[in-house]
Amino acid sequence: MSTKSTPRPSSAKVVPMTSTSTNASELLRQYVSSPIPLVGTENALYERHLVFDRAIDPKVASARERFEAFSRSVRDVLAQRWVQTKKTYEQENAKRIYYLSMEFLIGRSLANNVTNLLLDPLVQQAAKEKNIDWLELVEQEPDAGLGNGGLGRLAACFLDSMATMQLAATGYGLRYEYGMFKQSIVDGWQKENPDNWLRDTDPWEIARPHEQVEIKLNVTFQLRDGMFHVIPNRPSSLIGIPFDRPVVGYGGKTINTLRLWAAAAPDYFDFKEFGTGDFVGALGETLQAESLTRVLYPDDSTTEGQGLRFLQEHFLVACSLADVVRRFLRHNTDWDKLPEKAAIQLNDTHPSMAVAELMRILNECD
Repeated sequence: MSTKSTPRPSSAKVVPMTSTSTNASELLRQYVSSPIPLVGTENALYERHLVFDRAIDPKVASARERFEAFSRSVRDVLAQRWVQTKKTYEQENAKRIYYLSMEFLIGRSLANNVTNLLLDPLVQQAAKEKNIDWLELVEQEPDAGLGNGGLGRLAACFLDSMATMQLAATGYGLRYEYGMFKQSIVDGWQKENPDNWLRDTDPWEIARPHEQVEIKLNVTFQLRDGMFHVIPNRPSSLIGIPFDRPVVGYGGKTINTLRLWAAAAPDYFDFKEFGTGDFVGALGETLQAESLTRVLYPDDSTTEGQGLRFLQEHFLVACSLADVVRRFLRHNTDWDKLPEKAAIQLNDTHPSMAVAELMRILNECD
């Protein structure tokens, strides 16, 4: 796709990596940020996040709490540029690239975002001033459990590249709660443990419940004997809740979005069942919905595992295309203009149902 017609989010100066880059106000000005320093006063971003987010004295903060405060401080710096990027795309009604992938191997965001924002000198100065062990800090962030291997890394590289090239692009994936697994070796044998990378608060993601999507199914699920059973021809629905993460292009001029979908149930609690003593059954609908985005690559050696994998792929496609169409209809009424305003890239065969789903949507809107 040519970059000639792609709008630039801003003409802000990119500060080169020279000795002059240590000027904090110049770096912050690049991101249209207010003159609040990262550290050093009671009004500084780092101290404010520790006090107001955690309600603790910064002097007694744990390593994990310091990591979250520092990450949120960096997110504060990029936030206005992130808003400006989205505002520019909306104003220009730009053609957008939508990248659908079951995996995004993005690694850890703090060090990557600091590098791409060219904030290294400022961060080094802040870490020295507050006596923060930078390596200990970045080690507090787990690798995002959103992908594994070449497929996920390719997707992450594409997102980084498109942001750096200032292309109007959005990534779509699933917000896996447990990712793959953590591997340990016990007595010479591999042992797989759950990788609950979202156990602690993720300082980078922003939930957008007001932009949720309802996905209708022609099946429902019932909890019996501790297992979910599929009941065909009984309609039900799932709710897709989007969580947005910033994708920072190198130089910080463009900040795109990776939107991840988490599954939820429309009616999350059956009070009547709970009242009769079926405490687990009362949460059955919630459990089956949340199980959909619980794990990356569920075991598909069973029929149940294959069905879950198929439903994951459908859920990703249905939520993402509903969002694509919603964005298109904000500024367009002529469906013939869709190819001029949206390019949908499918990463491997997992999102291939997007073709049939888009045909279904267009047929309903015809």
